[in-house]
Amino acid sequence: MSNVIGIDCGMRKLHCVILDSNSEWIKGHEFISEEKDGVKASYEIVNSFSKIFSVPDKQYWSIEAAFIEAPIYLQNAYTSFGIAAVAFKTEYVLQNLCIPVYRVDNKHWKKLVLNKGNASKKEIMDFAKDKWGGVAQNQDMCDAAAIALFGVQLFQKER
Repeated sequence: MSNVIGIDCGMRKLHCVILDSNSEWIKGHEFISEEKDGVKASYEIVNSFSKIFSVPDKQYWSIEAAFIEAPIYLQNAYTSFGIAAVAFKTEYVLQNLCIPVYRVDNKHWKKLVLNKGNASKKEIMDFAKDKWGGVAQNQDMCDAAAIALFGVQLFQKER
């Protein structure tokens, strides 16, 4: 298996981590927009994300699959819409690059990776820091790494 990318989207941010088939951390990226308008922010973030694939780097071109956390419904509809906009635009970029995209419910990846479907932010961060050390810089990057690990583990189960 080649590399897998895990993606965690927010209303004004996107974090992604590339892992190899041995669950080793290859690269992590953080894309943040200061734009107040959520729709404009989503275009800015996804445009920046898409540019990493214009670099002639085999780590990006050997991505076998992308695992993206499925947007969640929040009581604030505007925030829910903003997160979904980033997630679906990101999915569109990946599909245009012929990278299969799998939407993953947060309870599913937490259950497979941490054996606890309702794992807390602290538990995820502690797990990621134990597994990958200092490269797991913040909560969202830790989520993206755990989502990528979900993908690696899922592929290993299938083979």
